[in-house]
Amino acid sequence: VVVVAGGIGLPPVRPILAEVLAHRDRYGRLVLLYGSRTPDDLVFQKDLERWRARLVFLAQQGPHPDRVGRILQNRGGSLL
Repeated sequence: VVVVAGGIGLPPVRPILAEVLAHRDRYGRLVLLYGSRTPDDLVFQKDLERWRARLVFLAQQGPHPDRVGRILQNRGGSLL
């Protein structure tokens, strides 16, 4: 299952994430691609930290003055 959201687009897909995480045997691997304009704009930051350990791939930051380069962080597997 691949879920893509940006900014405040995460709240509508949050129940989908909860369902897939609760029934991984039924759905298999979960990929969340999520970003925001700035790291401070990330919504549900506590949930993101909790989900991070259970997701295959997570992109969760926007531009930041201290960061350059790719924003994708591999979390236990490749996207494809």
